[in-house]
Amino acid sequence: MRVFLDTNVLLDTLLPGRSLREVSNTILTLGNIDPLRFCVSTLTLANLAYSAQKMYSKQEVRELLNNFIHRWRILALSAFNFYEAVSSKSPDFEDALQISIAESDCDVIVTNNVKDFKGYTALEVLTPQEFLSKISA
Repeated sequence: MRVFLDTNVLLDTLLPGRSLREVSNTILTLGNIDPLRFCVSTLTLANLAYSAQKMYSKQEVRELLNNFIHRWRILALSAFNFYEAVSSKSPDFEDALQISIAESDCDVIVTNNVKDFKGYTALEVLTPQEFLSKISA
């Protein structure tokens, strides 16, 4: 199963005080165990770097990103994704970009923002809690 991790799931692990920090950390500890393969977009990595630089040193941010790019499949943001996002009915443009990217190579999207994903993609959309329940079943 190729699992697209939305930006907010990763931000939960980096930023203190986020309500889903524990469950998101649990997901990240799974790594790439068969049959799971985690995917993130280049957009997510850019968003993480931007948010993390407010709390961490440049070196810490680079180490974090380096760890992510060596553990997960990185899906590129392309002009095609912009074309799809512009014509999407999704209420959030950034989420429409993420949907388009995920649809290129993933089976499921894990996000805390289900309302802006469900109904705008044929992929299965799960909260972090739903995802953990699914894989433990």
